[in-house]
This record gives sequence, C-alpha cells and structure tokens, in this order.
Amino acid sequence: MITKIKNSYLIITIFAFLVAVSGIWLLSTQYHKINNGTNNISIQEILEQNSAKNIITEFMTARIDKNQEQAVVFFTENAMQQYLNLEFILIDDYTNFEIIKTEKTENEKYRFTIKISEKNNINETIESITVIKILDKYYINSIQIIG
Repeated sequence: MITKIKNSYLIITIFAFLVAVSGIWLLSTQYHKINNGTNNISIQEILEQNSAKNIITEFMTARIDKNQEQAVVFFTENAMQQYLNLEFILIDDYTNFEIIKTEKTENEKYRFTIKISEKNNINETIESITVIKILDKYYINSIQIIG
C-alpha cells in the first residue's frame, strides 16, 4: 500500500512538472513572436496615431459644422497655401466622414484617406489628408482630392 501511495505522489509530481514546462514553453513562444516583429507596434506609436486621428476628427467636425475659423486653426503654412490657391474645398454641404485608411509615412507624419459624404449622401469626396507633428501637436499639412 505504501508503494501505491509513493507511486501516486510520483505520478502527480511528474504531471505537475510537465504542466509547468508546457506553460513556460507556451509563454516563451509568445514572447519570441512579439520580439521578432509579429506584433511590433509600440504603445507610443498607438498613442501618436490616436493623437493624429483626433486632429482629423476635430478638423472634419469643424468642416461639417461649417466653422471655417475653427477648421483653419489646424492648418500648417503649407495647408493654408493650398486653401488660398483653391486646391480643395474647405466648407461645403458635408454631412459626415469616414476614415478609410491610416498610414504612417514618416516619423511623426501620418496620411489619412477620408471619405466625405455630402447632403443626402448623394455625392462623396475622397481626400488624402497628411498631418505632421510640430511641437507636440499634430496639424494638417496637406489636403489632396483623390476622387
């Protein structure tokens, strides 16, 4: 009977050891996937992208609200020059917008592809809006009509 109890403890100990080794192996595999670039977006990048996206949202909201004074606050000199050259329409009968695509083009610079719907959702405009970080804040650097 003592032999059966010793064998039971031995089996339980071996089983616990195998479970522990399997857990360590699984965690190690996940760690190496993260370090090898499988999930290489840092928290800082996510925060930067969200900050840039917030500027787009504020800018587009000002356009939809037909608030020109508020919309131009987000412009760099380059975007203001585009606006003065009538390269895009700042205020129109816009009703809503959708960010279709977001891409990081350079350090602290993002390009957003935006679909803007006009009154009654009949007409849609696609714009490429580039934002750039200047002194810890993002600004609209260029707007190009794509379609």
